[in-house]
Amino acid sequence: MKAIKLKSPVGELNWCFAQGEGKEDNGKKQKTVSLYLKTDSKECKQLQKDIMAIWDAYKDQNPKVKPALKPKSTGFKIVLDKNTGEETDTTQFNFKTNSFFPDGSANIVKIYRGKDDITQQLDDANVKIGNGSKGIVHGAANGYEFQGAFGVSLYLSAIQLTKLVKYEGTEPDIDDVELEEDDG
Repeated sequence: MKAIKLKSPVGELNWCFAQGEGKEDNGKKQKTVSLYLKTDSKECKQLQKDIMAIWDAYKDQNPKVKPALKPKSTGFKIVLDKNTGEETDTTQFNFKTNSFFPDGSANIVKIYRGKDDITQQLDDANVKIGNGSKGIVHGAANGYEFQGAFGVSLYLSAIQLTKLVKYEGTEPDIDDVELEEDDG
């Protein structure tokens, strides 16, 4: 089955590693972004419905997948509260792609800033997309089989920002300490 184009609604962007070499994931460099939507919103429900339709089509075309089998993963999950472990009112959609093609050339995830039809590619590679930015994720979805498990993967191809929160990093709280003399 061929990957099917997928475009998210505007949502909150988190854990965006779409520039440069991306981030290390299981020994591979990948470019990733997580899109957060309110679980009960019509936009979230529609995106889940679109992804599950891709799963159903994949299931129908792959005789190895049993009709009653649920996917191991769908590319989305409910966000858990980091303190209590309980479900929140937010769903997270995880999009990713390899940072490099098999020939070693860079896989560029295009990043645009814009509204309506006015878009321009974000040129400054030094500007990193921080948590709380908002935008649309462009990509594709496809069924997969890996080690006897089946599911849906969400692939990242571009991000269209509607609100950029620049990642600034965090500065540690440095204590006023006395330096020790070096004996060497």
